[in-house]
Amino acid sequence: MTAGRPLPSIEILQQQLYYNEVTGNLHWRTGGGGKRVGDIVGGINHEGYVRFNCQGKIWLAHRVIWKLCTGEDPGPLVVDHINGQPNDNRLENLRLLSSAENIRVGRGKEKKVKIEMPDGEVIIVQSIKKAALLLNRGSLIKAMRRENNQLYEGLGNNIPTGIRVSYA
Repeated sequence: MTAGRPLPSIEILQQQLYYNEVTGNLHWRTGGGGKRVGDIVGGINHEGYVRFNCQGKIWLAHRVIWKLCTGEDPGPLVVDHINGQPNDNRLENLRLLSSAENIRVGRGKEKKVKIEMPDGEVIIVQSIKKAALLLNRGSLIKAMRRENNQLYEGLGNNIPTGIRVSYA
């Protein structure tokens, strides 16, 4: 599963898998061994990444997707999830980075949050926590971490009417 381990050949990947570019999911082309044709590949590990077994080895879906879509094995490079969601494997959300670049983009940091007020004013704060404090809505923290990249607005999400909250 580590970066740098060569992925199976593109021919083997194409023979066994297909990629849905809208959902970012991999699906099985072949059945057997408890899997059915068309099933979504793999499961989510404790870090939130989709992983699966192919040819007796465990692979990370985002690395396989990179190879399927670009023809390039990422090798020692990191396939980074731009929005920070490790299970969002749409190609538009993936990019290749060196380990140093990946550390610099700060995966451990909170993402900026945009608050749009009813009068058109836009406020950018440094974290979900600061947005929740500003809006006096502690439940926003849990909701945004759980759903990620979701836009919240109005009373249904415990946010005052007319205010829109999303990741910046």
